[in-house]
Amino acid sequence: MEDKNIRFIRLNEVRQITGLSRSSIYQFIAEGKFPSQVRIGTRAVAWVASEVYEWANIRILGSRTQQYQIQNDNHFVQVNLNE
Repeated sequence: MEDKNIRFIRLNEVRQITGLSRSSIYQFIAEGKFPSQVRIGTRAVAWVASEVYEWANIRILGSRTQQYQIQNDNHFVQVNLNE
C-alpha cells in the first residue's frame, strides 16, 4: 500500500468523525466492524483517516438502503450491513 496522502488521526478525532464513544470504537474493532488502529509509537496509536471515512460512508449508505454496491478498483463489491 503506497499512498502519499496517508493521514493518521488520533482517538479524539475518530470520536468526532463517528460520533461513537471510546468503548464503542474498541468494541467494534474487537468485533471486526471498525478499522483497527496503527501503532505509531511505543505508547501511541492512531487510525488511517481514509479508513475511518470509508467506514462512515458505508454506514451512511447502509442507513439509506439495505443493499448497495461500492466501486473498488474498477469492480463492484456487494455489501449487506443487515446481516
